[in-house]
Amino acid sequence: MSAVESLDLKNLHVIVIQEFQSEDIQELNSDFFRNLSNTIGKLKNEEYDGIERKAKNQIISTTTNLIELLVNKRLEKISNSTKIPYNILTDEEKAIATRINKEVGYEGTPFVGDVLGDAGNVDLGLRSAKK
Repeated sequence: MSAVESLDLKNLHVIVIQEFQSEDIQELNSDFFRNLSNTIGKLKNEEYDGIERKAKNQIISTTTNLIELLVNKRLEKISNSTKIPYNILTDEEKAIATRINKEVGYEGTPFVGDVLGDAGNVDLGLRSAKK
């Protein structure tokens, strides 16, 4: 299985465990989820028979479950915090946090670090939204 070579389930499992054990959000590459998605997509497109097909399907299922746990935990941390270091969010998380800010009526800059080129803490505005 060629696509599996670039997918390290043990490493993904460790990342998920660490995210749950820490109160702070972990730093991930900005394209972390995109890379996982591409790998899963390639794996889904590979054709196998018998036991190899069952193994491929189990790998896809396990990976998807781990990603779901990771995404949910990280979004929970983002939504419960007023300050998140901008540089540790993935591209997808930045987009989600921006959308949340718009939906709750926050009129400030959601990611001061982005606008100012500052990798420091960023006010997500979730707690200071206009009512």
